[in-house]
Amino acid sequence: PAAVVSNFTWDWIVEPWAEEDPRWRRVHDRLAEAYAKATVLLRLPLGGGVPAVARSSDMPLVVRAPSRTRADVLKEVGLDPADPRPVAAYSFGGVDWKAGAAPAVDALEDWRFVAYVARPPGVRAEWIQLPRRSGLRHCDLVAASDVVMMKPGYGTFAEVLAARAPALVVPRADFRETGPMLEAV
Repeated sequence: PAAVVSNFTWDWIVEPWAEEDPRWRRVHDRLAEAYAKATVLLRLPLGGGVPAVARSSDMPLVVRAPSRTRADVLKEVGLDPADPRPVAAYSFGGVDWKAGAAPAVDALEDWRFVAYVARPPGVRAEWIQLPRRSGLRHCDLVAASDVVMMKPGYGTFAEVLAARAPALVVPRADFRETGPMLEAV
């Protein structure tokens, strides 16, 4: 037996691309064929269509719980917990920084930004880049932050919801998961 645990399947994500560009059809079909071999889909919330899996069962939110205090997290990343300036976790995964966003970030001169990625070009605001293999779990950073700047994605949304953390969500118009996720949230 094989189970798929997800809030969407990748064949569903690439389906509109395959309709517009025939080069995606083969990718879509291979993904759909692989998912069709699964015994069951354990469907997480915040998702969209899952056409290739015949049997499914709805699951609750699955998320890692934060385990560290805000003070411990801030100390680990090199910030003084007594500093009153707010902290923003920058969590955009593999989405590229868009030109023109730097002035908006720099306008938040009283904020401190913490991310697992390098400071985007043009940003002068205080920026702490964590090592890729940092021992700091993302869920702990989310819970220790005053706001999470993020793209819609299951993992980060689940952590934001579990930590009851405020979030600034930047939609991805070109990604099929965005609509159903924002609707659910």
